[in-house]
Amino acid sequence: MAKPERELSLVGSIALIVIGLMIFIPSGLCTGVGLIVPLVEAISHPNGAVGAFGMLPVVLAFGLPFVFGGATMIYRGVSRIRARNRLSDQQGERG
Repeated sequence: MAKPERELSLVGSIALIVIGLMIFIPSGLCTGVGLIVPLVEAISHPNGAVGAFGMLPVVLAFGLPFVFGGATMIYRGVSRIRARNRLSDQQGERG
């Protein structure tokens, strides 16, 4: 018995990309600012460099999971659209 081919939803793929962007952009900006500000402070005031890096573990612990989650959602949405296009191209060649 032939297995029915599963159609990848275009709306679901676009939703993954949009929600991923809504998570990725703000969390990426906050995490980036939280990483860059201590570096700039350490460069401009070398005497207080030890205190400037105290927040880096907190920023990474709270920011990176959301950055990776948003990036994963964007990647999955784009890969679903590409797989859908490949599937439609293959079905167009057969028919």
